[in-house]
Amino acid sequence: MTIVEVKVMVGIRPERQNPRPVRIWGRVLKPKAYVTAGLGSLFATLLGLYYPAIGDFTGLYCAPRKLHHVQPPAENAPPEDVVRTYLKAVVARDIDTARRLSTPEFADREESVIDSPFCDWTDITAATIYPCHPDLDGTGRYTTVMNVSIRLELKSRDRDAPYDYSWGYWLERDSPRKSWRIFESGEG
Repeated sequence: MTIVEVKVMVGIRPERQNPRPVRIWGRVLKPKAYVTAGLGSLFATLLGLYYPAIGDFTGLYCAPRKLHHVQPPAENAPPEDVVRTYLKAVVARDIDTARRLSTPEFADREESVIDSPFCDWTDITAATIYPCHPDLDGTGRYTTVMNVSIRLELKSRDRDAPYDYSWGYWLERDSPRKSWRIFESGEG
């Protein structure tokens, strides 16, 4: 009778004894890291944070891509010209020019809302900009204030046909030698 020696390894399959380690940037990842990295990518994608350079609306995050440069108006331009140029900059997604024409607070607010005009507005097919008139700043921040009312035929990313849109912009300046800057918008 021949005796055969058999080694039995309990709990470990021979093909899994020495799995090849996965390396990313020279570091060995453990199985737990695979799950964490996968879930992180999934959540970032779902939140629209994974592709901010695309320049499109991804659900909860908007990253406008500049379409073309808009020339800012002259330093002594009247409020109507400032608003006209601002509207052109919004449709062109030229945030730099739009920021030059507004206060930092207004620019931050306009860029951060989920339905930001920089992502939502795709075209202005017709615009009527009414003559400006003196107004007051209800908060008392600015002493020289002008209101410019507008009526637009506006196309947005969620509507195929243009629709009428009435809006107003409030502009301020510190002195007659300074440029007009948009500090508020709303119905008006």
